[in-house]
Amino acid sequence: MPEMKPSTKLVILAVLAALLISCPGGNTPRESFSVAWNYDTSGYLEVCGCSAHQLGGLPRRASKLDALESAGPVLKLEGAHFFEEAGTFQMMKGRSIVQALDTMGYDGIILGVREAQQGAAELDSLREQTRIPFISANILSGGQPYGSSVETFSIAGNRVAVTAVSQREFATFTLPEGMSIGDPVAALDSALAQSEQADCRIICLEGDNIWLGGMLQKYAGRADLFLTGDRDDLAASLEFANDPPTLNNWKLGRYLGFVSMDPLEQGGYVASGINIPLEEDLADDPQVLAILEEFKGGLKDVFAEIMPFDKDAIYLPPDYCMPCHQDQYDSYMASGHSRARITLENDNQLYNLDCIKCHIVYDPGENELRPINCISCHTNITDMHVYEAMEDPDNVPRPDPPVTSYAYDFCVKCHDEFNSTPFREHWPQYVNRIFHGGDMSSAEQAAVLLGIDITADPPGHAAHAEDEAAAMDPAAH
Repeated sequence: MPEMKPSTKLVILAVLAALLISCPGGNTPRESFSVAWNYDTSGYLEVCGCSAHQLGGLPRRASKLDALESAGPVLKLEGAHFFEEAGTFQMMKGRSIVQALDTMGYDGIILGVREAQQGAAELDSLREQTRIPFISANILSGGQPYGSSVETFSIAGNRVAVTAVSQREFATFTLPEGMSIGDPVAALDSALAQSEQADCRIICLEGDNIWLGGMLQKYAGRADLFLTGDRDDLAASLEFANDPPTLNNWKLGRYLGFVSMDPLEQGGYVASGINIPLEEDLADDPQVLAILEEFKGGLKDVFAEIMPFDKDAIYLPPDYCMPCHQDQYDSYMASGHSRARITLENDNQLYNLDCIKCHIVYDPGENELRPINCISCHTNITDMHVYEAMEDPDNVPRPDPPVTSYAYDFCVKCHDEFNSTPFREHWPQYVNRIFHGGDMSSAEQAAVLLGIDITADPPGHAAHAEDEAAAMDPAAH
């Protein structure tokens, strides 16, 4: 065989080198790595849960990620719905969240329908402050993908392609001019075609339970891992599914989704995942905590401009009600409702708009924040009721409809499963503790259905016993 020319040898070596680089298991062996995933942070920078089972918060997440990364490489993805809605307050939180993600070394931020609600100009302001790429194949601005349809990352010898789409129907609100949501199937097919050379393909999906089920069935086998965001309280799961490999994450940043990806010699991966609760015993990362403190400091300066209260609304302090309703006043003063502002002050959350909507009422006369009180639940009481009572105590018209029915649907507007964990199964006991006249029939019937003693103390009552005893002290009034 004649000897090859040097130039021919160089061409063959170059081709072989290119093949080795492009093939899994080439010069760089594929090793195991992990994926961190959060969907539905919803602007919750700190812990979520007012009374029990307090989880979450970016400082805790940072500490947990630091510990996990010490055991091996982690690809960190922030899912969509890191905003809750549009507006100045949400954008302030959004900037702090992105700054915290930068500090934590995040690799990608997934855009969804809530992000699209901010509009291109607001999203541009976020992109300018971070090196983290925004990823979505069907969140569109001017008819074109606003972020990257697909991003490819190199981690532990693996080329990992990440793409994301959102369900169109998930946007139940009007999008700003120029923003739209494209066909998720067409967008995802195009993104997958762009990522055929990747070792690992990850698809992030945002939608309701039925839509997600259809998408998982349609694309099973075309990705190595599905990361989903389903916020349906009744149908959503936090358990890892194997067929196809799927991890759903939600609940206001309370859990850190974590998936281990172990490569197989013949290609593909064995995936196993878990949602890790960000418990109270996790130390706050000092750098991320400092970002949150800076946010709260800036919020106080603009709070009066963005607070969600009607500044012209009637405010009737409980003292106005006391002369005619002494027993009811005492009941209120002994309840956790009367301490609602103190709770926020103790947790340094008085200027958190996510919290004050349930803890606070606005006093326009004094330009002050007060704890929720009589008018928070007795919403049909007017100033005329009070004025007429002062003028003629024996001839005061009763409100119509009746003042309150102690209904679950009313109470759960604030006492939801995120912020009042035991309430769903024990709400008749909570209602019984604050009962001071009215219709208790719905609570009594519910207690029978739930199989609980309505007169028993609800969970967590013991922790407040001393406060309630102090509140009942006449000297405290």
